[in-house]
Amino acid sequence: MNEIKAGPENSFPVIDGKDLIFLPRSSNKSWLTLFYALPKELVEKQPEYLKLPRSPYEVLRTDKYDSLINDDLFLQLVWDCYAWSILQFIPVPKKDGTYRALPGTEHYYSGDFPLWRLSYHMVSLMREKFEVVNMGFQKLYGYTQNMLIPYTSYEKFSDLIRILTAEIIAKQNYQPWIDEIWRTKVPEDYSEYYSRLKNSFMGQWYHARTKAGSDLSLEGLKGQAVYGDAAYDLSDNGRMENEVLTGILKEQFLQTLSETDRRILKLKSEGKTTEEIAPLVGYKTHSAVVKRQKKIRSQFDDFVKDSYEEYRETFEAE
Repeated sequence: MNEIKAGPENSFPVIDGKDLIFLPRSSNKSWLTLFYALPKELVEKQPEYLKLPRSPYEVLRTDKYDSLINDDLFLQLVWDCYAWSILQFIPVPKKDGTYRALPGTEHYYSGDFPLWRLSYHMVSLMREKFEVVNMGFQKLYGYTQNMLIPYTSYEKFSDLIRILTAEIIAKQNYQPWIDEIWRTKVPEDYSEYYSRLKNSFMGQWYHARTKAGSDLSLEGLKGQAVYGDAAYDLSDNGRMENEVLTGILKEQFLQTLSETDRRILKLKSEGKTTEEIAPLVGYKTHSAVVKRQKKIRSQFDDFVKDSYEEYRETFEAE
């Protein structure tokens, strides 16, 4: 249904035939311009929104789909997709004074990393930008009853976000702030990646199998991430990097352990209990195995922390 309560200052004005209507910025419907610009690969992150018709006429002029639009999942889909996309195109300074895209994947950075926060803030600016580049509500209201909006390609969407992100940064003069954030990074800015890496790494040994004997996958671990924490890994690149890096660290860490400790880890990953492991490695009681496992965990904490810091310094120097 048309919403006409709000005035110009906090609404999007639209001429609909002979009527002047105002769509409140506080309405979930005010994010439809951004939704209709998403490629299908991103909408699929919340599959129920594939049901939202590609006909703006039907969605804007009836209340048939209001339950879908007014759900918080709708805002989550739009905000997370755009924040993730914007983050890819925030330029950060190199030591030689030139700029590059944010290195690594979103998994390297904490949800509290200021550039993550900035990307979410810029989503609202992106919505305003759509209004002045002929992608706003006036255009949506111009679609007739039988006109559908086709999904844009991922490539065209990326080009659009790259261009608009650069324009927003320039207009708001964000670059000096971005430069300072990047130059003054603290360990906590990377802590979520470190935690994810550690959990994935340890999961291969200590939570490797359920009682049914199935593997707990990295994808399963990632599915436990909280809302807003890099939820939209849009390609396999981040996952592959995580798996490869985890595999490399695993092999390196194994080389630091005694043959007995390596044997304990192997048996544990095969689903053996501490009681079953003890005689196989020459221990009289299972408590000795438990103590060795605690010691290995402590060694691993130190190893990953050191390796993580070394990795961070390497990609920052690129």
